[in-house]
Amino acid sequence: MASVSQGEVQIIFGLPLDSPEGFLKTLAYARSLPVAVRAYHCLVLPDALMSRSEPEWEICYDPLTLEMTSRYQHVYFQISGMKMFCPYPHEPLYTWITSAIETFGPDRLLWGSNYPVVGDTDDYLADLRLVTGGQLPFSKPSLPAIAGGNARRLWFDK
Repeated sequence: MASVSQGEVQIIFGLPLDSPEGFLKTLAYARSLPVAVRAYHCLVLPDALMSRSEPEWEICYDPLTLEMTSRYQHVYFQISGMKMFCPYPHEPLYTWITSAIETFGPDRLLWGSNYPVVGDTDDYLADLRLVTGGQLPFSKPSLPAIAGGNARRLWFDK
């Protein structure tokens, strides 16, 4: 493959049910391949999306309300690093999370812990329990998609 193209593997760490050991194992495998490797701790940051998006995606971002919209289905929204904004259980963000669900729908919403950048293993596990235990304003049927299914579909089910 390396002789005919320049491949790249992109790895996202901090996905639900992942562990630091699991990520390191995946990273070691990816580095053994004849491709470039990029590792991300966050799937979508508003500033990165705004600076790298195509103008025709028509992305609108309000830094005061944190609302981001796009009429295009290939634009996803991630909730991550909640501890950066307020302490556990992050209740001040629930209205914002509800708005993100209404704006993007559960099939274009992703949750990421932002581990290990924000907090330690206990923080990660507490946030994971918020997501999988139904404390965040996600509907029960949407949990598998938001907590990992959308990310798998977006990056791995090609």
